[in-house]
Amino acid sequence: MVIRIRIILPFIFLPLAFAEKVASAEDYQDPFETNSELFDEVSTEEGGSRVVWDIDASLLGYHQQNEVRDDLYFDPGLFVFDEQESLLALDLSGQFSLGAHFSVYSRFAAIEHYRSNEAGTSEKETESHLLEGYFSSYTDNRRFGINVGRIKPQWSNGYNWSPANLLKATFDRPNLDADELTQQLGWDMAHFDFRYGRWNTGIYMAQVEDNLGGHFDTKGNDHEFQYALVVNREGDLDTRLVLHQIEGEATNVALGLSTLVGDSATLRLEGAWEHQRELPQPGELSYFPAEDDGYLKLVLGTQLSFNQGWDVTAEYLYNQHGFDDDEWDLVQTQVDSAKNELNSAQVYEAISFLSDSFNLLSTGQLRQEYLFLMWGNTRLDKKFQYRQSVQYNLDDKSQYHNLELIQNWTEHFSTRLQAQFFRGCESCEFGLLPTERLLRLSLYYDF
Repeated sequence: MVIRIRIILPFIFLPLAFAEKVASAEDYQDPFETNSELFDEVSTEEGGSRVVWDIDASLLGYHQQNEVRDDLYFDPGLFVFDEQESLLALDLSGQFSLGAHFSVYSRFAAIEHYRSNEAGTSEKETESHLLEGYFSSYTDNRRFGINVGRIKPQWSNGYNWSPANLLKATFDRPNLDADELTQQLGWDMAHFDFRYGRWNTGIYMAQVEDNLGGHFDTKGNDHEFQYALVVNREGDLDTRLVLHQIEGEATNVALGLSTLVGDSATLRLEGAWEHQRELPQPGELSYFPAEDDGYLKLVLGTQLSFNQGWDVTAEYLYNQHGFDDDEWDLVQTQVDSAKNELNSAQVYEAISFLSDSFNLLSTGQLRQEYLFLMWGNTRLDKKFQYRQSVQYNLDDKSQYHNLELIQNWTEHFSTRLQAQFFRGCESCEFGLLPTERLLRLSLYYDF
Protein backbone atom coordinates (compact mmCIF):
# COMPACT_ATOMS: atom_id res chain seq x y z
CA MET A 1 0.00 0.00 0.00
CA VAL A 2 1.51 3.34 -1.06
CA ILE A 3 0.91 6.12 1.46
CA ARG A 4 1.24 9.57 -0.02
CA ILE A 5 -1.03 12.15 1.64
CA ARG A 6 -2.58 10.11 4.42
CA ILE A 7 0.65 9.49 6.26
CA ILE A 8 -0.86 9.02 9.73
CA LEU A 9 -0.77 5.21 9.67
CA PRO A 10 3.04 4.86 9.77
CA PHE A 11 3.27 7.08 12.83
CA ILE A 12 0.71 4.95 14.63
CA PHE A 13 2.96 1.94 14.16
CA LEU A 14 6.42 3.50 14.28
CA PRO A 15 6.89 3.69 18.06
CA LEU A 16 5.51 0.20 18.48
CA ALA A 17 6.91 -3.27 18.14
CA PHE A 18 7.94 -6.41 19.90
CA ALA A 19 11.30 -7.89 20.72
CA GLU A 20 11.03 -10.91 18.40
CA LYS A 21 9.63 -10.82 14.86
CA VAL A 22 7.61 -13.96 14.41
CA ALA A 23 8.18 -15.86 11.13
CA SER A 24 9.17 -12.58 9.52
CA ALA A 25 11.48 -11.90 6.61
CA GLU A 26 15.12 -11.12 7.11
CA ASP A 27 15.48 -7.39 7.61
CA TYR A 28 17.43 -5.20 5.25
CA GLN A 29 20.81 -6.38 6.59
CA ASP A 30 22.75 -7.36 3.52
CA PRO A 31 25.50 -6.37 3.60
CA PHE A 32 25.09 -4.09 6.62
CA GLU A 33 23.17 -4.84 9.80
CA THR A 34 21.27 -2.01 11.43
CA ASN A 35 22.37 -2.77 14.95
CA SER A 36 22.38 0.76 16.31
CA GLU A 37 19.29 1.76 18.25
CA LEU A 38 17.85 5.15 19.08
CA PHE A 39 16.32 3.67 22.20
CA ASP A 40 18.03 0.49 23.35
CA GLU A 41 15.42 -1.40 25.37
CA VAL A 42 14.23 1.56 27.41
CA SER A 43 12.15 -0.24 30.02
CA THR A 44 9.89 0.74 32.89
CA GLU A 45 8.02 -1.28 35.49
CA GLU A 46 4.32 -0.53 35.67
CA GLY A 47 2.12 -2.83 37.69
CA GLY A 48 4.58 -5.69 37.28
CA SER A 49 4.70 -5.34 33.47
CA ARG A 50 8.02 -4.67 31.73
CA VAL A 51 7.76 -2.09 28.95
CA VAL A 52 10.45 -2.31 26.23
CA TRP A 53 11.01 0.25 23.47
CA ASP A 54 13.40 -0.11 20.54
CA ILE A 55 13.58 2.23 17.54
CA ASP A 56 16.09 1.84 14.68
CA ALA A 57 16.82 4.35 11.94
CA SER A 58 19.09 4.30 8.89
CA LEU A 59 19.71 6.37 5.78
CA LEU A 60 20.73 4.95 2.44
CA GLY A 61 21.48 6.57 -0.87
CA TYR A 62 23.04 5.67 -4.19
CA HIS A 63 23.96 7.00 -7.60
CA GLN A 64 23.92 4.65 -10.60
CA GLN A 65 25.10 4.94 -14.18
CA ASN A 66 23.47 2.65 -16.77
CA GLU A 67 24.89 1.79 -20.17
CA VAL A 68 21.83 1.21 -22.37
CA ARG A 69 22.05 -1.17 -25.35
CA ASP A 70 21.89 0.36 -28.82
CA ASP A 71 19.52 -2.30 -30.18
CA LEU A 72 16.85 -4.18 -28.23
CA TYR A 73 15.02 -7.18 -29.66
CA PHE A 74 11.76 -6.45 -27.78
CA ASP A 75 11.95 -2.70 -28.50
CA PRO A 76 11.89 -1.29 -32.05
CA GLY A 77 12.42 2.23 -30.69
CA LEU A 78 9.20 2.51 -28.65
CA PHE A 79 10.64 2.85 -25.15
CA VAL A 80 12.99 5.24 -23.34
CA PHE A 81 15.37 3.92 -20.68
CA ASP A 82 17.14 5.46 -17.71
CA GLU A 83 20.82 6.30 -18.02
CA GLN A 84 21.20 7.72 -14.50
CA GLU A 85 19.43 6.91 -11.25
CA SER A 86 19.76 8.36 -7.74
CA LEU A 87 17.95 7.38 -4.57
CA LEU A 88 17.73 8.65 -1.00
CA ALA A 89 15.72 6.68 1.56
CA LEU A 90 14.96 6.77 5.28
CA ASP A 91 14.34 3.35 6.84
CA LEU A 92 12.66 3.42 10.27
CA SER A 93 11.59 0.46 12.39
CA GLY A 94 10.00 0.47 15.82
CA GLN A 95 9.45 -2.17 18.45
CA PHE A 96 7.35 -2.08 21.59
CA SER A 97 6.46 -4.82 24.05
CA LEU A 98 4.36 -4.75 27.18
CA GLY A 99 5.21 -7.73 29.34
CA ALA A 100 5.22 -11.16 27.75
CA HIS A 101 1.80 -11.02 26.14
CA PHE A 102 1.44 -7.91 23.99
CA SER A 103 3.81 -6.45 21.41
CA VAL A 104 3.82 -4.51 18.14
CA TYR A 105 6.30 -4.14 15.30
CA SER A 106 6.44 -1.61 12.46
CA ARG A 107 8.73 -0.60 9.64
CA PHE A 108 8.37 2.52 7.50
CA ALA A 109 10.27 3.78 4.44
CA ALA A 110 10.35 7.26 2.89
CA ILE A 111 11.97 7.22 -0.56
CA GLU A 112 12.98 9.89 -3.07
CA HIS A 113 13.97 8.54 -6.48
CA TYR A 114 15.51 10.62 -9.27
CA ARG A 115 15.91 9.35 -12.84
CA SER A 116 17.20 10.83 -16.09
CA ASN A 117 16.80 9.02 -19.41
CA GLU A 118 18.47 8.80 -22.79
CA ALA A 119 15.99 11.29 -24.24
CA GLY A 120 17.36 14.00 -21.94
CA THR A 121 14.34 14.28 -19.64
CA SER A 122 14.30 13.60 -15.90
CA GLU A 123 11.77 12.94 -13.17
CA LYS A 124 11.71 12.88 -9.40
CA GLU A 125 9.35 10.62 -7.42
CA THR A 126 8.71 10.76 -3.68
CA GLU A 127 6.81 7.98 -1.94
CA SER A 128 6.20 6.55 1.52
CA HIS A 129 5.46 2.94 2.46
CA LEU A 130 4.44 1.12 5.59
CA LEU A 131 6.52 -1.99 4.91
CA GLU A 132 5.37 -3.86 8.01
CA GLY A 133 3.11 -3.04 10.94
CA TYR A 134 1.45 -5.69 13.07
CA PHE A 135 0.22 -6.54 16.55
CA SER A 136 1.33 -9.72 18.32
CA SER A 137 0.23 -11.64 21.38
CA TYR A 138 1.74 -14.85 22.84
CA THR A 139 1.20 -17.09 25.81
CA ASP A 140 3.77 -17.23 28.63
CA ASN A 141 5.45 -20.35 27.24
CA ARG A 142 5.43 -18.91 23.66
CA ARG A 143 3.63 -21.99 22.36
CA PHE A 144 0.61 -20.13 21.01
CA GLY A 145 0.49 -16.73 19.37
CA ILE A 146 -1.41 -14.52 16.97
CA ASN A 147 -0.08 -11.77 14.71
CA VAL A 148 -2.36 -9.40 12.80
CA GLY A 149 -1.38 -6.62 10.40
CA ARG A 150 1.10 -6.16 7.57
CA ILE A 151 3.72 -8.93 7.74
CA LYS A 152 6.36 -10.26 5.34
CA PRO A 153 6.89 -13.98 6.04
CA GLN A 154 10.04 -15.72 4.84
CA TRP A 155 9.61 -19.46 4.32
CA SER A 156 12.86 -20.09 2.51
CA ASN A 157 16.49 -19.75 3.52
CA GLY A 158 17.62 -20.00 -0.07
CA TYR A 159 20.77 -18.40 -1.39
CA ASN A 160 19.55 -17.21 -4.78
CA TRP A 161 16.17 -18.79 -5.54
CA SER A 162 13.44 -19.44 -2.98
CA PRO A 163 10.59 -21.60 -4.34
CA ALA A 164 9.01 -22.14 -0.91
CA ASN A 165 8.04 -18.46 -0.56
CA LEU A 166 4.63 -19.11 -2.10
CA LEU A 167 3.06 -15.94 -0.68
CA LYS A 168 5.67 -13.90 -2.50
CA ALA A 169 5.06 -12.01 -5.67
CA THR A 170 5.83 -14.35 -8.53
CA PHE A 171 8.49 -11.87 -9.62
CA ASP A 172 11.19 -13.84 -7.79
CA ARG A 173 14.23 -12.45 -9.56
CA PRO A 174 17.64 -13.55 -8.26
CA ASN A 175 20.00 -11.11 -6.54
CA LEU A 176 17.19 -8.79 -5.59
CA ASP A 177 18.18 -5.14 -5.31
CA ALA A 178 19.41 -4.68 -1.72
CA ASP A 179 18.74 -0.93 -1.95
CA GLU A 180 15.11 -1.29 -3.05
CA LEU A 181 13.19 -1.11 0.23
CA THR A 182 9.83 -1.72 -1.43
CA GLN A 183 10.92 -5.34 -1.95
CA GLN A 184 10.44 -5.67 1.82
CA LEU A 185 6.75 -4.72 1.56
CA GLY A 186 4.58 -7.21 3.44
CA TRP A 187 1.05 -8.53 3.05
CA ASP A 188 -2.02 -7.66 5.13
CA MET A 189 -2.73 -10.88 7.00
CA ALA A 190 -3.57 -12.81 10.12
CA HIS A 191 -0.99 -15.37 11.32
CA PHE A 192 -1.57 -18.02 13.99
CA ASP A 193 1.60 -19.55 15.44
CA PHE A 194 1.94 -22.89 17.29
CA ARG A 195 5.27 -24.14 18.71
CA TYR A 196 6.25 -27.31 20.49
CA GLY A 197 9.84 -28.45 20.92
CA ARG A 198 11.49 -28.57 17.51
CA TRP A 199 8.16 -28.17 15.72
CA ASN A 200 6.56 -24.93 14.57
CA THR A 201 3.27 -24.57 12.69
CA GLY A 202 1.89 -21.39 11.15
CA ILE A 203 -1.55 -20.72 9.68
CA TYR A 204 -1.86 -17.67 7.40
CA MET A 205 -4.76 -15.80 5.82
CA ALA A 206 -3.55 -12.96 3.56
CA GLN A 207 -4.80 -10.65 0.88
CA VAL A 208 -3.76 -11.48 -2.68
CA GLU A 209 -3.35 -7.82 -3.70
CA ASP A 210 -0.87 -7.66 -6.62
CA ASN A 211 1.10 -10.75 -5.65
CA LEU A 212 0.27 -12.72 -8.79
CA GLY A 213 0.53 -11.63 -12.39
CA GLY A 214 1.24 -7.92 -12.07
CA HIS A 215 1.49 -7.37 -15.84
CA PHE A 216 -0.72 -10.14 -17.20
CA ASP A 217 -4.22 -11.53 -16.71
CA THR A 218 -3.04 -14.67 -14.95
CA LYS A 219 -5.04 -16.85 -12.61
CA GLY A 220 -5.26 -15.38 -9.13
CA ASN A 221 -5.69 -11.74 -10.16
CA ASP A 222 -9.42 -11.74 -9.42
CA HIS A 223 -9.20 -13.40 -6.00
CA GLU A 224 -9.13 -11.52 -2.72
CA PHE A 225 -7.56 -13.97 -0.25
CA GLN A 226 -4.90 -16.65 -0.10
CA TYR A 227 -4.21 -19.16 2.69
CA ALA A 228 -1.21 -21.15 3.82
CA LEU A 229 -0.21 -23.82 6.31
CA VAL A 230 3.51 -23.98 7.11
CA VAL A 231 5.05 -26.78 9.21
CA ASN A 232 8.72 -26.60 10.27
CA ARG A 233 10.95 -29.03 12.11
CA GLU A 234 14.49 -28.21 13.23
CA GLY A 235 17.04 -30.98 13.62
CA ASP A 236 19.84 -32.77 11.82
CA LEU A 237 17.64 -32.39 8.74
CA ASP A 238 15.74 -29.11 8.84
CA THR A 239 12.40 -29.63 7.11
CA ARG A 240 9.71 -27.22 5.95
CA LEU A 241 6.34 -28.10 4.35
CA VAL A 242 4.14 -25.37 2.85
CA LEU A 243 0.56 -25.78 1.64
CA HIS A 244 -0.75 -22.70 -0.15
CA GLN A 245 -4.11 -21.98 -1.75
CA ILE A 246 -5.49 -19.00 -3.60
CA GLU A 247 -9.21 -18.62 -3.05
CA GLY A 248 -11.08 -21.01 -5.36
CA GLU A 249 -7.91 -22.53 -6.87
CA ALA A 250 -6.06 -25.82 -6.42
CA THR A 251 -3.55 -26.22 -3.58
CA ASN A 252 0.13 -25.41 -4.15
CA VAL A 253 2.80 -27.36 -2.26
CA ALA A 254 6.41 -26.59 -1.35
CA LEU A 255 9.02 -28.66 0.50
CA GLY A 256 12.40 -27.54 1.81
CA LEU A 257 15.21 -29.71 3.20
CA SER A 258 18.52 -28.46 4.59
CA THR A 259 21.31 -30.27 6.43
CA LEU A 260 24.82 -29.54 7.67
CA VAL A 261 27.56 -31.86 6.39
CA GLY A 262 30.59 -31.74 8.66
CA ASP A 263 31.48 -28.30 9.98
CA SER A 264 31.70 -26.37 6.74
CA ALA A 265 29.16 -27.54 4.17
CA THR A 266 25.40 -27.12 3.89
CA LEU A 267 23.23 -29.04 1.43
CA ARG A 268 19.84 -27.71 0.39
CA LEU A 269 16.89 -28.99 -1.64
CA GLU A 270 13.79 -26.92 -2.13
CA GLY A 271 10.91 -27.33 -4.52
CA ALA A 272 7.40 -26.07 -5.19
CA TRP A 273 4.50 -27.41 -7.25
CA GLU A 274 2.20 -24.55 -8.27
CA HIS A 275 -0.95 -24.33 -10.37
CA GLN A 276 -0.54 -20.64 -11.24
CA ARG A 277 2.15 -20.29 -13.88
CA GLU A 278 4.39 -17.26 -13.52
CA LEU A 279 4.58 -16.66 -17.27
CA PRO A 280 1.61 -16.56 -19.68
CA GLN A 281 1.26 -18.52 -22.90
CA PRO A 282 2.32 -16.78 -26.14
CA GLY A 283 -0.40 -16.53 -28.76
CA GLU A 284 -1.30 -14.56 -31.88
CA LEU A 285 0.00 -11.09 -30.91
CA SER A 286 -1.22 -11.68 -27.35
CA TYR A 287 -0.53 -13.56 -24.13
CA PHE A 288 -3.13 -15.56 -22.24
CA PRO A 289 -3.27 -17.54 -18.97
CA ALA A 290 -1.63 -20.96 -19.03
CA GLU A 291 -3.50 -24.18 -18.29
CA ASP A 292 -3.63 -25.39 -14.66
CA ASP A 293 -1.41 -28.41 -15.30
CA GLY A 294 0.94 -27.74 -12.40
CA TYR A 295 4.47 -26.36 -12.62
CA LEU A 296 7.57 -27.50 -10.75
CA LYS A 297 10.33 -25.19 -9.52
CA LEU A 298 13.22 -27.13 -7.96
CA VAL A 299 16.50 -25.89 -6.47
CA LEU A 300 19.53 -27.99 -5.49
CA GLY A 301 22.27 -26.09 -3.72
CA THR A 302 25.27 -26.18 -1.43
CA GLN A 303 27.35 -23.69 0.51
CA LEU A 304 30.95 -24.23 1.63
CA SER A 305 32.37 -22.08 4.42
CA PHE A 306 36.09 -21.46 4.84
CA ASN A 307 38.38 -19.59 7.20
CA GLN A 308 38.70 -15.80 7.10
CA GLY A 309 34.97 -15.44 6.46
CA TRP A 310 34.93 -16.84 2.91
CA ASP A 311 31.96 -18.74 1.46
CA VAL A 312 31.29 -20.43 -1.89
CA THR A 313 27.70 -21.08 -2.95
CA ALA A 314 26.41 -23.08 -5.92
CA GLU A 315 22.82 -23.75 -7.03
CA TYR A 316 20.97 -25.41 -9.89
CA LEU A 317 17.42 -24.33 -10.77
CA TYR A 318 14.88 -26.34 -12.78
CA ASN A 319 11.90 -24.14 -13.58
CA GLN A 320 8.81 -25.39 -15.44
CA HIS A 321 7.28 -21.90 -15.21
CA GLY A 322 9.78 -20.78 -17.84
CA PHE A 323 9.37 -21.12 -21.60
CA ASP A 324 10.60 -24.31 -23.23
CA ASP A 325 12.28 -24.22 -26.66
CA ASP A 326 9.03 -24.45 -28.63
CA GLU A 327 7.32 -21.72 -26.59
CA TRP A 328 10.32 -19.42 -26.87
CA ASP A 329 10.43 -19.95 -30.63
CA LEU A 330 6.76 -18.89 -30.72
CA VAL A 331 7.52 -15.78 -28.64
CA GLN A 332 10.25 -14.79 -31.11
CA THR A 333 7.98 -15.47 -34.09
CA GLN A 334 5.24 -13.27 -32.63
CA VAL A 335 7.71 -10.50 -31.74
CA ASP A 336 9.00 -10.47 -35.33
CA SER A 337 5.41 -10.41 -36.58
CA ALA A 338 4.56 -7.50 -34.26
CA LYS A 339 7.50 -5.50 -35.57
CA ASN A 340 6.25 -6.03 -39.12
CA GLU A 341 2.75 -4.88 -38.14
CA LEU A 342 3.86 -1.51 -36.70
CA ASN A 343 3.01 0.22 -39.99
CA SER A 344 -0.25 -1.65 -40.56
CA ALA A 345 -3.81 -1.51 -39.28
CA GLN A 346 -2.75 -3.80 -36.41
CA VAL A 347 -0.33 -1.23 -35.00
CA TYR A 348 -2.04 -0.99 -31.61
CA GLU A 349 -2.11 -4.76 -31.14
CA ALA A 350 1.54 -4.92 -32.17
CA ILE A 351 2.62 -2.20 -29.74
CA SER A 352 0.66 -3.88 -26.93
CA PHE A 353 2.30 -7.24 -27.66
CA LEU A 354 5.80 -5.74 -27.73
CA SER A 355 5.11 -3.94 -24.46
CA ASP A 356 3.89 -7.18 -22.85
CA SER A 357 6.94 -8.99 -24.19
CA PHE A 358 9.21 -6.42 -22.61
CA ASN A 359 7.34 -6.82 -19.29
CA LEU A 360 8.25 -10.51 -19.33
CA LEU A 361 11.75 -9.47 -18.29
CA SER A 362 10.53 -8.46 -14.82
CA THR A 363 8.21 -11.40 -14.21
CA GLY A 364 10.58 -14.25 -13.37
CA GLN A 365 13.06 -16.60 -14.96
CA LEU A 366 12.19 -16.74 -18.67
CA ARG A 367 13.64 -20.20 -19.34
CA GLN A 368 13.84 -23.53 -17.52
CA GLU A 369 17.40 -24.33 -16.42
CA TYR A 370 19.95 -22.16 -14.62
CA LEU A 371 23.20 -22.35 -12.68
CA PHE A 372 24.29 -19.91 -9.99
CA LEU A 373 27.75 -19.52 -8.42
CA MET A 374 28.73 -16.98 -5.75
CA TRP A 375 31.88 -16.47 -3.68
CA GLY A 376 32.84 -13.80 -1.16
CA ASN A 377 33.99 -12.93 2.35
CA THR A 378 30.91 -11.08 3.61
CA ARG A 379 31.05 -12.82 7.01
CA LEU A 380 33.91 -10.52 7.94
CA ASP A 381 32.81 -7.79 10.33
CA LYS A 382 33.82 -4.15 9.85
CA LYS A 383 36.46 -4.93 7.25
CA PHE A 384 36.80 -4.88 3.49
CA GLN A 385 34.28 -7.30 1.95
CA TYR A 386 34.16 -8.73 -1.55
CA ARG A 387 31.37 -10.67 -3.26
CA GLN A 388 31.05 -11.89 -6.83
CA SER A 389 28.43 -14.02 -8.53
CA VAL A 390 27.38 -15.29 -11.93
CA GLN A 391 24.06 -16.67 -13.10
CA TYR A 392 24.14 -18.81 -16.24
CA ASN A 393 21.09 -19.60 -18.37
CA LEU A 394 21.64 -23.17 -19.56
CA ASP A 395 18.96 -22.86 -22.26
CA ASP A 396 20.30 -19.86 -24.16
CA LYS A 397 23.83 -19.49 -22.66
CA SER A 398 23.29 -15.89 -21.55
CA GLN A 399 24.96 -14.67 -18.34
CA TYR A 400 24.45 -12.20 -15.51
CA HIS A 401 27.58 -11.11 -13.58
CA ASN A 402 27.53 -9.20 -10.29
CA LEU A 403 30.53 -7.74 -8.41
CA GLU A 404 30.40 -5.93 -5.05
CA LEU A 405 33.12 -4.18 -3.01
CA ILE A 406 31.96 -3.34 0.51
CA GLN A 407 33.69 -1.27 3.19
CA ASN A 408 32.46 -0.67 6.74
CA TRP A 409 34.33 2.55 7.56
CA THR A 410 32.91 3.07 11.05
CA GLU A 411 30.30 1.48 13.29
CA HIS A 412 27.68 3.62 11.58
CA PHE A 413 28.91 4.36 8.04
CA SER A 414 29.40 1.90 5.15
CA THR A 415 29.77 2.03 1.39
CA ARG A 416 29.20 -0.44 -1.42
CA LEU A 417 30.49 -0.26 -5.00
CA GLN A 418 28.55 -2.56 -7.33
CA ALA A 419 29.01 -3.45 -10.99
CA GLN A 420 26.67 -5.64 -13.07
CA PHE A 421 27.16 -7.05 -16.57
CA PHE A 422 24.57 -8.77 -18.77
CA ARG A 423 25.80 -10.93 -21.66
CA GLY A 424 23.93 -12.87 -24.36
CA CYS A 425 22.55 -12.80 -27.90
CA GLU A 426 19.85 -10.26 -28.79
CA SER A 427 17.05 -12.81 -28.22
CA CYS A 428 18.66 -14.43 -25.14
CA GLU A 429 17.35 -13.61 -21.66
CA PHE A 430 20.20 -11.44 -20.37
CA GLY A 431 20.80 -10.00 -23.83
CA LEU A 432 17.21 -8.73 -23.88
CA LEU A 433 17.70 -6.42 -20.91
CA PRO A 434 17.91 -2.72 -21.80
CA THR A 435 20.93 -2.17 -19.52
CA GLU A 436 24.08 -3.87 -20.76
CA ARG A 437 26.14 -2.85 -17.72
CA LEU A 438 25.72 -0.61 -14.70
CA LEU A 439 27.85 0.90 -11.95
CA ARG A 440 26.39 1.94 -8.58
CA LEU A 441 27.88 3.60 -5.50
CA SER A 442 25.75 3.18 -2.37
CA LEU A 443 26.20 4.86 1.01
CA TYR A 444 24.65 3.70 4.28
CA TYR A 445 24.41 5.43 7.65
CA ASP A 446 22.92 3.69 10.68
CA PHE A 447 22.02 6.01 13.54
